[in-house]
Amino acid sequence: GDHYGATDAIAKAKDATLLSTAEVAGKAGEAGCKAHAMHVGGSADFPFGKVRLTPAFHGSGIAGGLACGVIVEFGGKRIYYAGDTGLFSDMKILDRFGQIDCAILPIGDNFTMGMDDAALAALWVQPRFVIPVHYKTWPIIEADPQEYKKLTETKYNIPVQVVDPGTTYEF
Repeated sequence: GDHYGATDAIAKAKDATLLSTAEVAGKAGEAGCKAHAMHVGGSADFPFGKVRLTPAFHGSGIAGGLACGVIVEFGGKRIYYAGDTGLFSDMKILDRFGQIDCAILPIGDNFTMGMDDAALAALWVQPRFVIPVHYKTWPIIEADPQEYKKLTETKYNIPVQVVDPGTTYEF
């Protein structure tokens, strides 16, 4: 539920094309949504930019599906959204197509990597800055993003931008 959620309703209301793995794209297509199927390691060009699916170590919530992260290139920027994942060593090579400007990393622990692993992920990815996500939505993942910011900036000298819910950050 927290992975797929209201995808069908949102995609239909916005006339959006869902980009995902074959299993998820298939589910969306069966619900009447426009969908573009991809898989881990694949990339595709779209009118807005380029999308590359990366590994993520987590459940997908869809039978047979894989969890993924994504690198999106648009407007001259390269953003890595790790998705719900644990730390994995291939994060060290995600910049092989160019420097990652922003890495969006989960810090909540229990269901994803926690702060120590997310700080190490930041070191491995080497983005210009990190935005932490996946925290304070349930009592079991009450991670403090300011604590993560202090840890990552002090230990690895990687800037962290905390973006509070309902606010925006432009770079």
